[in-house]
Amino acid sequence: MYTTTNFKTKKALKDAVTNGKPVTVFQPGPFQGNEPSDGWVTVEGPHYPQPHRWYARALLQDGVVMTVKEGARSMLQCLRDGGCMYQPRTNRVEVSDSAAVCHFVQKHYPEDL
Repeated sequence: MYTTTNFKTKKALKDAVTNGKPVTVFQPGPFQGNEPSDGWVTVEGPHYPQPHRWYARALLQDGVVMTVKEGARSMLQCLRDGGCMYQPRTNRVEVSDSAAVCHFVQKHYPEDL
């Protein structure tokens, strides 16, 4: 999922949430409309067509991001959530099976785990 504001860094997202700016999320493309209003989601940025450089877990309450949490496995969690199609630094990979994508990431991009 993306945040409505196209944050270039995870730090910018965290700063916005910390400073009380209302941040919401959306699912791009044909996946639109299934955004949860409460609970944890994985967000990524910056927006496509730029390569994704950061991933974070965000806690939503009434559709607004309340907390941003990072972890060493944020990208992997995003893939497991089905929230993104992994875009390596040089090309885009689209695999519908998240386990296959996770295997791809583990094999070719272990530094991102």
